[in-house]
Amino acid sequence: MVTRSVAPVVRRRVGGVSLSGQSALATELSRLSPRLRDTLVLDDAVIVVLDAVIAVSRVLLDDADPRSWTDRMRDLEFIFPDIDQTRLQLIIDGLSELAKEGNPTLTHIKEEGYRRFLPRLLGAAQYDRIEVATKADGAVIVIAVRRVLRNVMPIAVALDDCFAILSPEQFNQLPSLSQIGQVGYTLLQVMLKVDSALDRAIDIGLPILAVPPRTDEIRASDLELEQIADQLHDLMEGQSKDILNSLSRRLARKFQGARDVLPTSADGVSQAASSLVELIDRLLREAFDRKFVVSWVEREYSTFTSFLLYEKNGQAQPTKRAEALCFAYAGLSVDQPNSLHELVATALVEARNTLQDIKHSDTGDPEELEQLKRSMAAVEGFVIYSIRVGWLIAGEAALKDLQSGLTS
Repeated sequence: MVTRSVAPVVRRRVGGVSLSGQSALATELSRLSPRLRDTLVLDDAVIVVLDAVIAVSRVLLDDADPRSWTDRMRDLEFIFPDIDQTRLQLIIDGLSELAKEGNPTLTHIKEEGYRRFLPRLLGAAQYDRIEVATKADGAVIVIAVRRVLRNVMPIAVALDDCFAILSPEQFNQLPSLSQIGQVGYTLLQVMLKVDSALDRAIDIGLPILAVPPRTDEIRASDLELEQIADQLHDLMEGQSKDILNSLSRRLARKFQGARDVLPTSADGVSQAASSLVELIDRLLREAFDRKFVVSWVEREYSTFTSFLLYEKNGQAQPTKRAEALCFAYAGLSVDQPNSLHELVATALVEARNTLQDIKHSDTGDPEELEQLKRSMAAVEGFVIYSIRVGWLIAGEAALKDLQSGLTS
């Protein structure tokens, strides 16, 4: 295993813990007297949170480090020599403080009078050091946010593809998501707006080249929305192919067969629909057997069993929605229902119903082809979201169990 040494730093202490020295702003703020920090309404816990955020960001943004993110995180043992309950409690307190509505620190920063008051309170030299440090840390945060955005955009497109197949009534069944269909923006559009807003932050003079960024992180993309969406769909097609191949080569062939048959067969729409229905059924059935899904529903969704289970020959059986939910959750306990998991499960069932109708009707109507493409995109979105989000939380061992459970 490759290891990297962490450069020694001059450590300062705040709230009884050592700072990492990775955050220029946290270091400068730690030099202020406790009385001055009180005047500025600057809690020690907020400084510790800032220090932790920048330290973790620098570790994960380091493209010169060939190790995995998991291995890199081990560096935190050296960066934070005293990871104990005191530090963890300070971080929790700091996050809670920052999350409060009307947080005094954030409120004052936004006030023009407060910002004019700072140079007189701190003195010109100290104020200048804090301003430089703020920009240095700001550059790290901007590039970190941009990198996160770029990494989750395929997930956003996967969810958008699931959203696209649902009716307003189906959105209304998920209260926390009921407004999504009314805002007029897709998730991808929202992310691209945030990405563009980061350019405005960079334009105030943040030293992003010192981070350093990747070439495509210096500025937001100047491509049109449709062009970006097309690029991401191409990326998703490759990702879904890789995911299905890793799970089951037979299922991967089913999906690829559905793609290939469309332009080559006079009966392509019906054949593709049939292949996709079979893929959905086998994926759900072979991931978890019906007895497991029934017991999972009775344990985790006990108040909704009438919607998720039905009786056949005196035995409880899971609906397709129940199977899809269980798959999205990777069969884990549901401490708090996840509306996005529920949404993609609903989308998969809706896609299957549409595909089943197409499989039997196949009128040759161009609208059927469009319905098939939307359904195929929703199936792909379900697979990508479930594996990259639901099964990621479950862990590598659970994913290996899934792979062994699916017939190759």
